[in-house]
Amino acid sequence: ESLARRAAEERLSLAEHPLKERDAELSWRRVSAGQPAAPEASKSPDGDVLALVTQLQADMKEAAKMFACAQTQQASCDRLRSCPEQADLQAIELKMGNLKLRKAVDDKRAKSMSCTEAQAPQ
Repeated sequence: ESLARRAAEERLSLAEHPLKERDAELSWRRVSAGQPAAPEASKSPDGDVLALVTQLQADMKEAAKMFACAQTQQASCDRLRSCPEQADLQAIELKMGNLKLRKAVDDKRAKSMSCTEAQAPQ
């Protein structure tokens, strides 16, 4: 939750820059890319404001998605904390899965060893 909130705050702080500072940054980017400092389309202040609003809306949608994901993860963690038996069961299931995996690997290794021993010239 705090990561999503921090990301949203950073994006909002970018949108809060004064327009002149933002225009200067955009002009610098255009010049460094070899483009004119202020193309005709951006000479009107409405175009820059519209671009900023559009970017802000996109950033807010992304922040909302991140926040929803963080809430889902937090709810899952809260459920496990509130029900330690469930967490214990999951840990046991994980250990059992690891044991089964180890046994399968050991069986496969033993089988391959017996195959190589049988194929070895005596």
